[in-house]
Amino acid sequence: LLGPFQRPRLALAVGVHYELGRCVPVDYEQAFNAYRHAADQGSEIAFLFLGNLYANGHFVRRDPDEAGYWFRAFAIDRLLRYATTPDEAKAAVGELMKTRPWPAELRETLAWLAEIPAMEPHAKYRLALDLRDGRNGQRPNRGAALDLLGDAAQTLPDAAFELGRGLI
Repeated sequence: LLGPFQRPRLALAVGVHYELGRCVPVDYEQAFNAYRHAADQGSEIAFLFLGNLYANGHFVRRDPDEAGYWFRAFAIDRLLRYATTPDEAKAAVGELMKTRPWPAELRETLAWLAEIPAMEPHAKYRLALDLRDGRNGQRPNRGAALDLLGDAAQTLPDAAFELGRGLI
């Protein structure tokens, strides 16, 4: 369906067409493959759509844990970049929830995400290391890890060191 040189936005669009049956018959296998291709190329929206397929059991076995994994990947990668306060995070979550009926797993993940800006620096530092290294159920995400380290580095020398090491 998609060659290795296609852009993630195209793969994402193809997945949406197959998932929703726009101009093509509904085909969850094709949607899954397109979303996975886009996710492998770094599309954070594809993380969200893969989570939705796992949450609803479309093409794949319904798996709340796997759905939660993809939802966390999306939440960390996307919303954390734009929300610097709990109020901004909650507003972003509210806007997202209006776009379609999302499963409970995503609602729980987004509630957790809204608390990240209010975390103490040590907690942000630990989460950043988990994201950097792909530990504790977190999908490795260098960009989000650097964002969190930047916040924590304002008060923690260890976080400043890791931030500097990550930018080299």
